[in-house]
Amino acid sequence: MDQAGSPLHVLESPTTDEACEEIRKALAYKNALLIIGSFSMRENGGNSYPQGERILIIKSDWSLVVHRDSMFSQPMMNWEKCDNIRSTCDDHVLLLVEREEERNDASDLGQTRLLEIDFSRIYLIVEMNLVDDTLFAEKGDGELLVAVMLKPELLELGFVPHSTSQELRSGFVSVVGADSRGRKTVALLTKSEAGTRHVSELTRFIASVRGHVKKEDIRGIIGAPSISRAGAERAKEFGYDFKKIDLTAVEKILALYKQGLGNPANTTQGGNQY
Repeated sequence: MDQAGSPLHVLESPTTDEACEEIRKALAYKNALLIIGSFSMRENGGNSYPQGERILIIKSDWSLVVHRDSMFSQPMMNWEKCDNIRSTCDDHVLLLVEREEERNDASDLGQTRLLEIDFSRIYLIVEMNLVDDTLFAEKGDGELLVAVMLKPELLELGFVPHSTSQELRSGFVSVVGADSRGRKTVALLTKSEAGTRHVSELTRFIASVRGHVKKEDIRGIIGAPSISRAGAERAKEFGYDFKKIDLTAVEKILALYKQGLGNPANTTQGGNQY
């Protein structure tokens, strides 16, 4: 039974109608879901799995993981940041999952992968609205991302991040926000020297963001300690700005945060235009 103020809502042995209502509500509010039941899975052009008792986890960013309670430690399926998840209900629950594959270039629309999860029985549903405000400074570009979230002026004075950290499927990291003039801004971050591949990935991500917002200009920024000549020329072609990030300041900010001192005091001015 749920307790008042609990971040969990639990349904044991729900009816089909109860399960559908709970799943639809969780998806609508972008709450996480844990579903234990018997279901089959079928990918278009991919693997198919017959009915089996399994554990399905859908995170609030619509990443999806399927586990089974057996000797196998690796998940049966792991889809990161799906583009769409919807449920249909008749005499059973069916989840339809869509994810756009990585594109080869900015003009390529990519290919949509489809996954059907067909439940014959549901034993347990847990809807979760969990809060964890800790920023994890993962090694590599993830550290730079955390530093910018803590101190946005590392990237540019007046920059305001609007979203939590974004990690692109290609492994690059980025953040979405607004600049000092209120323009929607997408920044791709790297601790290494930026090059043409970073410009290409920023172009792909901006195209993805543009597909989910009202028609408006989106500014592109590449934040890095340096940029190659070819990368700078390509960024200029697309109208992107380069912002030089001080990695020494990044290390100081992360050190203060790890010591539990909260948001660090000002240690640097914003990045300089290339």
